[in-house]
Amino acid sequence: MSKYELLIHGDEAEYAEITPRLRLRKYGSWLISEKKKQDKIAKQRARQVLAVVSLAGKISAEKGISQEEAFSLINGIDNGSNINITSEYIKEVTELVESSMGQTESDAKTLTMFLASRAQGLIDGEWVRLADWGDEDTDVLDDGTREKIVAFINEEQSGGSEVKDDDDEEEEEAGAEGNEVKPPTSGKKSKQTASESSNTETTGTAATQESPLVE
Repeated sequence: MSKYELLIHGDEAEYAEITPRLRLRKYGSWLISEKKKQDKIAKQRARQVLAVVSLAGKISAEKGISQEEAFSLINGIDNGSNINITSEYIKEVTELVESSMGQTESDAKTLTMFLASRAQGLIDGEWVRLADWGDEDTDVLDDGTREKIVAFINEEQSGGSEVKDDDDEEEEEAGAEGNEVKPPTSGKKSKQTASESSNTETTGTAATQESPLVE
């Protein structure tokens, strides 16, 4: 935790409720530390793309086929070229597959990073910062909880809109039916002074211009 955090974010902490026993610290944007960590994840994906392009270029040049056909071969798609890369390029393709990170894994890494940065859990009646949140913890998230966290992450990136729960949506629908114009109601949140907080520290993910997670 930065010793100067109070100078930047003040002595009140605001949270978005994910579950009754899990909440995420709100800052209204991504933190620098979060952007730096997300950059590392994005760079890893970029290196994978370059590796595929490089291998496709090699196969294209050596076999006299288009790069599109080479990509299809790498992906195991039958494109009618009758070129079997299994024997000639098996080692390179195998290494590429084993080192690759899919979208699900990439998203999971972002979730883990963000939860370790911002999450607090209600344990034995006290809110405790979950700085040790790891991949094994992210792996047990159900779809509903995951989607709520993803929405929160993307909303913080776009300026800090709040996560809504079912009660909030019902209130807005009731307002619309009554021809009332209401501002969007915020999701459940709690306020807590920094001294009361369980060392709400910041660590986390880096943003690209577009939303970092696939919903």
